[in-house]
Amino acid sequence: MERIGEHVLDLEAENALLKQHLVRSLVDITRRVEPEFFHWILVILAKGSVSGAAKSLNLKNSTFDEQLKQYMKKDRVHQTLYSLVTVRRKGLGRKSIEGFNEVFLGHQRPGPNDADELLRQVLDGLEALDPKNFKPMVNELTTLLREHLPET
Repeated sequence: MERIGEHVLDLEAENALLKQHLVRSLVDITRRVEPEFFHWILVILAKGSVSGAAKSLNLKNSTFDEQLKQYMKKDRVHQTLYSLVTVRRKGLGRKSIEGFNEVFLGHQRPGPNDADELLRQVLDGLEALDPKNFKPMVNELTTLLREHLPET
């Protein structure tokens, strides 16, 4: 069991490192392509097709397709970013996923209007208090509350 635990910790560390590399790569890509093109790629990925993205962006399909081709002629970075569309299509097909990502939502902090969720988190933290975790729990709850206060 100890060896399994060590392997799990190693995998978690490797996963964290891979996430850092992914973030750096995405930031680098966003600096090397036009914001409009990057936005379009994200819309295509969300909608599942170029025609679905064109409709969502209120552009004619032929015009949108032609502008995408112009961007693709620029360099390899544009082509590589566009290749994600093929990967997405093979993995998920053409169905739209916009607004249907519960995993993504689970990683987001509650919005400023989500007072019920904030109160639920504070109440859960207060109920979990015991002598062993008192100080760390108070620090965590304090941080949570400060994140939701308006900056002055």
